Amino acid sequence: FSLHIPVHDPGHIRPELAQVIDETPDWIAYDLPDELVPRLWNGCFRGQQQRWFLTRFLGEDREIDIHTDHPEFARWQWMGKADLLDAIVPFKRDVYAQVLRSFDWALD
Repeated sequence: FSLHIPVHDPGHIRPELAQVIDETPDWIAYDLPDELVPRLWNGCFRGQQQRWFLTRFLGEDREIDIHTDHPEFARWQWMGKADLLDAIVPFKRDVYAQVLRSFDWALD
């Protein structure tokens, strides 16, 4: 299972390779740290509100392409839930903890 696959971003993962299993019951919001606000999104936004989906990836690793015209990620890897929170930037850890709780039934 994967917690989030940016299937809407061209080049990342083709939609037919992601089977939606579940979604978070509510929108999950986070605020950027003050020092990041002027550097991200042209300073126009202070955070995001997101809906998360639990998906099953139906493809092969080689079909994940993060090298797009406007890459969001420098690298990717599969991770177990036990290691995930330590790998996330501190200001997003609460978001990921909420997502893990929402999908805990499927992530064993």
